Amino acid sequence: MYGPQGETPTQGKNHIRKILGGRVVQEQFEGGKTHGMSVSSYVQGHGWRQTWVDDQGGYIPLAGSFADGKMTLQTLALPEAKAYNRMVYENITKDAFDWRWESTADAGKTWKLQWLLHYKRAKR
Repeated sequence: MYGPQGETPTQGKNHIRKILGGRVVQEQFEGGKTHGMSVSSYVQGHGWRQTWVDDQGGYIPLAGSFADGKMTLQTLALPEAKAYNRMVYENITKDAFDWRWESTADAGKTWKLQWLLHYKRAKR
């Protein structure tokens, strides 16, 4: 995982699997000081939805779509939010992808990189 200034990478583990008849993607994440999970599903007529929760008290609802080889999910409006975030999954192959977490404080006019993660499938 790299931060916006290219800080020293850290490693984590993420177990991702399809559940509920293959209609839901469940993620279990362990990395650094954070452990969390998400569930994602495609909602007909509304696109992708994801909910993230973690052991730091985090709760993030996201919505988005897959287009031009990228999956982009953006936080849904919460009354207490001062900034919004988005996740962009790109460079997707069978065994790897990159994940950028970005934030905006000006309603999406500019986005700032918070971290970049490179996922690769563990060898079995």
